[in-house]
Amino acid sequence: GIANRLCRLTNSPDGHLDQTVAESYGWDDLSLSHGFVDTAEGTRFTISEESKGEVLQRLFDLNLQRSSKSQNENPIVGDLFAKGGDK
Repeated sequence: GIANRLCRLTNSPDGHLDQTVAESYGWDDLSLSHGFVDTAEGTRFTISEESKGEVLQRLFDLNLQRSSKSQNENPIVGDLFAKGGDK
């Protein structure tokens, strides 16, 4: 079942979980370029800096798209954003 698949993905040392999450967003074209990176917390197996930048940009764009859609669907919320919150 799905629980077993998630357990296998979570315990996989080669980035399968990251790739599965990216694919769930429809980002089949995204190469995450996994590798070992030295961080302040020690050496970590993670995605490359270039991939991190691309993921953050895509999440930012998605957030803007969803925020815009939400404001268009709910004029009261849109008015609050336009007026700067609860001022």
